Amino acid sequence: MQFDFHFFYFKLNLFSPDRVDDARQPMSRVVPIPSSQLTPYRVVIVLRLIILGFFLQYRVTHPVKDAYPLWLTSVICEIWFALSWILDQFPKWSPVNRETYLERLALRSGWLILFSF
Repeated sequence: MQFDFHFFYFKLNLFSPDRVDDARQPMSRVVPIPSSQLTPYRVVIVLRLIILGFFLQYRVTHPVKDAYPLWLTSVICEIWFALSWILDQFPKWSPVNRETYLERLALRSGWLILFSF
């Protein structure tokens, strides 16, 4: 099934006082995400963090004597990857969904946007 989207733009003259007040309203609202959806994801993040901690603890405390420079490079790269993964998880810990009000956006920009499917 293929969807074809067509957008039609119309320039509007919307400077009546009541429409100007409507245009000053917020453009979006935050839609709460149910905790029943967030909790399993947070549990998986914590489990991965624990496993990552055990892995890094093992790698750091068991060096390879025959190839020490190679082992050191490998451990540094693994720690860098772990830190980047942890930083990547911060915004995912408490995500935000927003619902945009297209009517207010059209009023503020002065364009009427019609969607045709």
